[in-house]
Amino acid sequence: MTNLEHNVSPKGIPYLIYTPFTDKGTKVGDRRMIQCLGYDTISGIKQPAKKKTVRKAQCKVAEVHRLLAKSDVKKLNSPIEKALALKYRYKQTNSVLIKSGIVKGKALRTAIHRQIFHQKLGSKGRNLVLGQDFEDEMVEWLSKTLDFKHRIKPSKIAAQAQTLLKTPKYKDRNKGKLPDKWQFNFLKRHPVFIRQGDRIIDLKRYLAATQSNLRPWYQLLRMLQRQYKYPLQLIFNLDESSIMSFRNEQKTISIVKMKDATKFSLEATRHKNITVLLAIAADGEFLPVHIIFPSTNVPKDVLFLTSDKRILHAYLSGWMTCVLFTEIMQESIIPAMEKRRIEIGLTKKQHILLMLDSHQSRLNPAIWRRCQQANIDVITFKSHTTEICQACDCGSAWRVSVAQCLPKALQYATNIDTVTSSFIASASVESNDVDVLSSLPETVSYPQPASKRVYKRRNISGIVITEDKYLKEWEKEQMEKDIVEKSTSEDESD
Repeated sequence: MTNLEHNVSPKGIPYLIYTPFTDKGTKVGDRRMIQCLGYDTISGIKQPAKKKTVRKAQCKVAEVHRLLAKSDVKKLNSPIEKALALKYRYKQTNSVLIKSGIVKGKALRTAIHRQIFHQKLGSKGRNLVLGQDFEDEMVEWLSKTLDFKHRIKPSKIAAQAQTLLKTPKYKDRNKGKLPDKWQFNFLKRHPVFIRQGDRIIDLKRYLAATQSNLRPWYQLLRMLQRQYKYPLQLIFNLDESSIMSFRNEQKTISIVKMKDATKFSLEATRHKNITVLLAIAADGEFLPVHIIFPSTNVPKDVLFLTSDKRILHAYLSGWMTCVLFTEIMQESIIPAMEKRRIEIGLTKKQHILLMLDSHQSRLNPAIWRRCQQANIDVITFKSHTTEICQACDCGSAWRVSVAQCLPKALQYATNIDTVTSSFIASASVESNDVDVLSSLPETVSYPQPASKRVYKRRNISGIVITEDKYLKEWEKEQMEKDIVEKSTSEDESD
């Protein structure tokens, strides 16, 4: 058990006094002062068995923050170091420290409050030491070089600030040295540059999330909804997600069925996925779920999942391809939507609305010609905007459920309340309480890097692909492409 006292020396320097106690509460051993030798070390404390002399030394409380920032402090064992770590580390307190019987006295709390107060004063004035023009130049540099695919590291900010201090304009500022912990205080002054943990933000998604980009798409969607007056039972969102298997790992997936649990081992290989395709209606009902396993045959251990609501497929890569998507749409999804229209007592004259992304597996005009014949209007989302517009991406249970790949989780993902709230949150259905565009900027200004890749595939994002003007042009291109491929193959055979 130890005692810590806060005192002020005759010269006005605050210091901490350490006093060891016995189990009975009597003072024994040395009453020593902790001499601060630098930023990363504290002299050790010895407790001689029989000594009554008391010696004092001093440790500046203002140095404690710098001292505890070093990783070496965690390895130190003296009671005073543990006490300081216990107070300054907050929630990172180790249970060993509590067992050592450290007393958190009022004197130490006073010292900590004073240290925090001085730290706040210092953080407010540090940017003025380097000048407001220095601060503005750092903000401008960070805005231009910001990479939305990675978290901004304080060390990167500090390195740039140090480089800037070496330039002739700023070399005389603060003797050419960066104040201690300046980068952290810089981020506090400019919280807009702080990323939440390691969350990945795609630059393309950031640039696409603007009112000017999304307003035309929502206007097109509202025009269709007012023209054909789709009931909620016939507004569908189709999306797919995959579970990535990791290289050189063996994973056991538990599939729950009623009260029984069946386990099967899935050997993880590189670039192998289990893909789940789900089509949900705005009223909470869902069409048959398609699960694609990365194998030549469906594993026997999961065959019991097969039902009229769950259809299993085996495809070597596990990815959704154009051939597989065409098969699923023509044999399952389109007939299921037509069946639902009949079940709610409507005729073929009533149009159905299907919303999906513009993934390359959708590039088959035969699918959309079939949808047009069935009066199914298909509208694709604008590129890189599905997190805002797509109901399946706005539903909090969707990604978690797919990651589990369990019937129970799929049931939760397709819960009526979950689905209906997702369609409202994405503005896929009209609601007076939700305005998606109001929280987005009108435009964003950001230097776009020159693209090195040349995309030759057809762009179908943000349009109604079942309209004749798109389908005729698309089918004509497809026929020309087939003729060229056929003539090329004949030449090669000759």
